Amino acid sequence: IFFLFKSLSGDKIKLRLLLSFVISGFLIRLAFPSSSFYFYHYTFFFPIVLFLLAFIFNELIRKFNPLLSVAFAIVLSTMSFFPKGISGEVRKESDFLAVGSLIAKDYSLGKISLVANLADQARWDHNGLEYRYFLEARYKVPMSNWEKTDYEEANVLYLVDEGDLKEPLKLGGMEMEAFRPKKIINSWKVESGQKIYKMSK
Repeated sequence: IFFLFKSLSGDKIKLRLLLSFVISGFLIRLAFPSSSFYFYHYTFFFPIVLFLLAFIFNELIRKFNPLLSVAFAIVLSTMSFFPKGISGEVRKESDFLAVGSLIAKDYSLGKISLVANLADQARWDHNGLEYRYFLEARYKVPMSNWEKTDYEEANVLYLVDEGDLKEPLKLGGMEMEAFRPKKIINSWKVESGQKIYKMSK
């Protein structure tokens, strides 16, 4: 990057910065390939949006009427009033605290793990990371990780159902297959709507 910028000045540096950011990001991913796709693997791309907006804003101020740049800024600021058009589902703390509180009260000793049947059909994962976060951070419950061996070694599995499972023991997925639950010890329904199943091998 230093050699790319060494002999340049002005606008060329800005454009070269954006290009180098994108190209170096791709090179990093090629150097360290992944067998699976997760959005957080591509966080190095996220600042590009801000760089592009800053570049456009700067060009509007420099080359056109300042009023046009003000109008552009107003449009950007009003986008927050239309969250459905620019962002996905937003969950509140209250959606997770009732579940975390109940599991924390029920927990005694031993290795426990967690599975979630999420209402969002676009989500394919069952590891329930959001619930795990509140269980660990708020309620200090020592959760196992979400690797296959962690489910195999766990003594108890909590299944959080955000939908309407008819046969919880047959949810499927790596987590359930690794734990291999045989029976439901207990079940609850919390005020936020989720059903919780406590399972054993």
